[in-house]
Amino acid sequence: MKRISQSLSAPVVCVFLQIFWGGQALPALSFWDNTPPKVLAQQLVHSMTDEQLAAQVFLLGYAGITPSPEYLSRIETYGLGGVKIFGWNAPNTQVVAQAVDLTQKAASVSPFHIPLFVATDQEGGWVRHIKGNTSATSGSLSLGAEGLAYDAYHTGKYLAHELAVMGVNMNFAPSVDLYINPDAHVIGPRSFSADPYEAGWLATAFVRGEMDAGVIPTAKHFPGHGNTSQDSHGGLPIIQDTWQTLKNREMIPYKMLIREGLPAIMTGHLAFPQISGNLLPASLNPRLNRDLLRKKLGFQGVVITDDLFMVGAKPADWSETEPAIRALTAGNDLLLLSQPDKLEVADFWAVVAKMRAEPSFKEIVQQAVSRDLLLKLKFLKSPLAPPLYPNPTHLALPDTQANQFFFSQAVRSVVLLKKDGLPWSREAGKGLLVITPYGEFYDAVKQHFPDAVKLEYNYHFFGYNDAFREEVIQKAPLASRILLLLATPGAYEYLKVLEPWKDKVTVVSVLSPAPLRKYPWVKTAIAAFGTDWDAFDAAVAVLDGQLHPTAKLPLHFSGLPDGGP
Repeated sequence: MKRISQSLSAPVVCVFLQIFWGGQALPALSFWDNTPPKVLAQQLVHSMTDEQLAAQVFLLGYAGITPSPEYLSRIETYGLGGVKIFGWNAPNTQVVAQAVDLTQKAASVSPFHIPLFVATDQEGGWVRHIKGNTSATSGSLSLGAEGLAYDAYHTGKYLAHELAVMGVNMNFAPSVDLYINPDAHVIGPRSFSADPYEAGWLATAFVRGEMDAGVIPTAKHFPGHGNTSQDSHGGLPIIQDTWQTLKNREMIPYKMLIREGLPAIMTGHLAFPQISGNLLPASLNPRLNRDLLRKKLGFQGVVITDDLFMVGAKPADWSETEPAIRALTAGNDLLLLSQPDKLEVADFWAVVAKMRAEPSFKEIVQQAVSRDLLLKLKFLKSPLAPPLYPNPTHLALPDTQANQFFFSQAVRSVVLLKKDGLPWSREAGKGLLVITPYGEFYDAVKQHFPDAVKLEYNYHFFGYNDAFREEVIQKAPLASRILLLLATPGAYEYLKVLEPWKDKVTVVSVLSPAPLRKYPWVKTAIAAFGTDWDAFDAAVAVLDGQLHPTAKLPLHFSGLPDGGP
């Protein structure tokens, strides 16, 4: 019997055993069977149809706040690897919990009852796809400024716990991109540091916190998005770093995380021609994915593409569905696709057709599905696993402990870059002009300096308003002091015109202070790393001497002071 079973493939074994099951059919195979994970994963993979296999490698977004009946029907029919919650799906936490409940219930009646990965981007700070009652926090750069692994751990844990309450079981965080290029605006405050070792130990602590909350962490954007001024959402960044450079810099955090058991990595739409010899993005490039990530670094976990709808993943001469095929061939296990529904369906059938035409491609898909299933079996059967069917009316959010922690963390991370003229007396508010895109920042200033006057501008990331710039020029001479909040590269146009009144100007930078290196005439500057009340309040407390910062900027850009005591 042993020799016979060893010589048979898995599907044949199933038929063979049915014959000898006392005339009865075997019990239906299920994800929830009490079978060792590696054995169960192989049983499931070899029992799937081509359509069921293809479904398991997709992690799909959906339009609106509620998944459509067609979207849910496809899950019920074929199953699905996972669901991605984007900002447009999440006006509040109750809506997210409802969507999780709907999609997981659809998965529960799908073949083999395999639950879904439910993923989002909740990095902290700037990137917070689910708002509502979740915590507004400072970004990862704040953790680098204070350099405390304790805070990194608890940041990861509290953010993940809030996701788990809603049934979200995977987080595309942390970003372990190193802040190398000062014009890397799309990364900026999402990076822990320019230093690879500091980024590595803080990311390791963050990841451990997420896993202790039962959520699957995903480090991104491999091999590294921090040495380019381009944004892969709108084009393909081409980074001319050599392997030796990457080995001694960007790879260090990944090596540290892999050694500590990191379960998932997201590949970026980034070209490294000095390493791969071509302009294929890492997400679609076997040289960077299979050869570098799998073989050189030894990563055995799940590899996920960044969104294949992004421009960086769409070479001009490729067909609409080719990126999905090439991503799997390159070594990815999950294909993230945000929209549209038509492309999601087309990619699905393209993968099915390719499997039927090429047995070697089907083997690639089977290996990917096996890794995906092993990750699900490890995390979604764990006692710490988030609920599959959360109750939208009974969500333990907001989290009071999390709120208290994030306030104290915001206070610890403020950096005093330049301190000329500080602290201010309370009377400094007379004639104080506050230029800001955030009314909440002005409210924080008013608590300390009640006589301050607001001049509010509209938030544009790279843009600015000519008429508003003229208004700044007109009102600057009339102010006794000018407090300018800078949150975007575009807002620095308002700083430029204030140089004639430089002795009056104080800058509070939120998100990233990197552009300040171009303005050496600024004499007083504070860096905070969030656009929430805690960050605003902490920054303003420095002005009147209530807070004496000890944090230090974890960046090394010429002309930019790092602060510190």
